[in-house]
Amino acid sequence: IVGMMGDITVRRQLSERLERAALVIETISDAVAVIDESGRIVDWNHAAERVFRCSRADATGQQLVTLLNFPQGEALIAGLRSAGGPDAQWCGELQLKCADDEQVECDVAMVTLTDVER
Repeated sequence: IVGMMGDITVRRQLSERLERAALVIETISDAVAVIDESGRIVDWNHAAERVFRCSRADATGQQLVTLLNFPQGEALIAGLRSAGGPDAQWCGELQLKCADDEQVECDVAMVTLTDVER
């Protein structure tokens, strides 16, 4: 018989923090889009569905810059990647396109997130 024991306190605390963060993202009135390293949408909150008139299911997997007709996004995202680190950010106003092709003016904040496991 082989047994293993370990302290899971840190893992439990991290899980609780992630659950709180997910709740905040889902309940705030600001649209939030989370993209992966290739620029594809991996999460899209309820406010994003309302603002951009596009469901989470339809948005997930699409390129953010294509979905929102956001050509300058490629350069902004590349700049954030090259700046690196958790402090890389950009804020400003942009014209973005909704799913019904209506243009909306948005205050945009882009930040990099780091993997806490790395």
